[in-house]
Amino acid sequence: MELDSGGGSAFIIANHIAPLLKLDTASTSPQSVSFTLADKLPVTAPARTMGHLIMDGNINVPFFEKWDVTLDLASGRAWVAPPGASH
Repeated sequence: MELDSGGGSAFIIANHIAPLLKLDTASTSPQSVSFTLADKLPVTAPARTMGHLIMDGNINVPFFEKWDVTLDLASGRAWVAPPGASH
Protein backbone atom coordinates (compact mmCIF):
# COMPACT_ATOMS: atom_id res chain seq x y z
CA MET A 1 0.00 0.00 0.00
CA GLU A 2 1.07 3.58 -0.66
CA LEU A 3 0.36 6.46 1.72
CA ASP A 4 -0.86 9.60 -0.09
CA SER A 5 -1.66 12.58 2.13
CA GLY A 6 -2.91 14.68 -0.78
CA GLY A 7 -5.00 12.22 -2.69
CA GLY A 8 -8.72 11.87 -2.99
CA SER A 9 -11.68 11.10 -0.79
CA ALA A 10 -11.63 7.33 -1.29
CA PHE A 11 -8.97 4.65 -0.94
CA ILE A 12 -7.85 3.17 -4.26
CA ILE A 13 -7.61 -0.62 -4.08
CA ALA A 14 -6.09 -2.77 -6.83
CA ASN A 15 -8.41 -5.34 -8.37
CA HIS A 16 -6.09 -8.18 -7.34
CA ILE A 17 -6.53 -7.18 -3.66
CA ALA A 18 -10.24 -6.23 -3.84
CA PRO A 19 -11.61 -9.74 -3.14
CA LEU A 20 -9.64 -9.90 0.12
CA LEU A 21 -11.52 -6.77 1.24
CA LYS A 22 -14.88 -7.96 -0.14
CA LEU A 23 -14.97 -5.22 -2.79
CA ASP A 24 -16.77 -5.60 -6.13
CA THR A 25 -14.30 -4.86 -8.95
CA ALA A 26 -17.18 -4.27 -11.40
CA SER A 27 -18.68 -1.44 -9.33
CA THR A 28 -18.17 2.12 -10.57
CA SER A 29 -19.47 3.64 -7.32
CA PRO A 30 -17.53 4.10 -4.09
CA GLN A 31 -17.82 1.13 -1.72
CA SER A 32 -17.22 0.91 2.00
CA VAL A 33 -14.08 -0.93 3.05
CA SER A 34 -13.10 -1.99 6.57
CA PHE A 35 -9.93 -3.69 7.70
CA THR A 36 -7.44 -3.74 10.54
CA LEU A 37 -4.01 -2.26 9.96
CA ALA A 38 -1.00 -3.69 11.82
CA ASP A 39 -3.31 -5.99 13.82
CA LYS A 40 -4.67 -3.10 15.91
CA LEU A 41 -5.88 -0.06 13.94
CA PRO A 42 -9.46 -0.22 12.68
CA VAL A 43 -9.80 1.44 9.29
CA THR A 44 -13.12 2.18 7.57
CA ALA A 45 -13.38 4.40 4.50
CA PRO A 46 -14.92 4.74 1.07
CA ALA A 47 -12.96 2.85 -1.58
CA ARG A 48 -12.78 2.43 -5.33
CA THR A 49 -11.17 -0.42 -7.22
CA MET A 50 -8.77 -0.05 -10.14
CA GLY A 51 -7.37 -2.63 -12.52
CA HIS A 52 -4.06 -1.13 -13.54
CA LEU A 53 -2.08 -0.49 -10.37
CA ILE A 54 1.52 -1.51 -9.80
CA MET A 55 0.90 -1.51 -6.04
CA ASP A 56 -1.80 -3.02 -3.83
CA GLY A 57 -3.55 0.29 -3.23
CA ASN A 58 -3.48 3.86 -2.03
CA ILE A 59 -4.38 4.86 1.55
CA ASN A 60 -5.14 8.57 1.52
CA VAL A 61 -7.19 11.39 3.05
CA PRO A 62 -9.87 9.30 4.86
CA PHE A 63 -7.05 7.64 6.85
CA PHE A 64 -5.08 10.81 7.58
CA GLU A 65 -8.22 12.59 8.80
CA LYS A 66 -8.51 10.04 11.63
CA TRP A 67 -4.86 9.27 12.51
CA ASP A 68 -1.58 11.10 13.10
CA VAL A 69 1.26 9.35 11.28
CA THR A 70 4.96 9.75 12.05
CA LEU A 71 7.49 8.22 9.65
CA ASP A 72 11.11 7.48 10.51
CA LEU A 73 12.47 6.92 7.02
CA ALA A 74 16.04 6.32 8.18
CA SER A 75 14.95 3.42 10.40
CA GLY A 76 12.06 2.21 8.26
CA ARG A 77 9.54 2.63 11.08
CA ALA A 78 6.18 4.32 11.44
CA TRP A 79 3.90 5.28 14.32
CA VAL A 80 0.17 5.81 14.06
CA ALA A 81 -1.87 7.37 16.87
CA PRO A 82 -5.18 9.15 17.38
CA PRO A 83 -4.89 12.90 16.68
CA GLY A 84 -3.20 14.77 19.51
CA ALA A 85 -1.80 11.68 21.25
CA SER A 86 1.90 11.66 22.07
CA HIS A 87 4.12 9.08 20.35
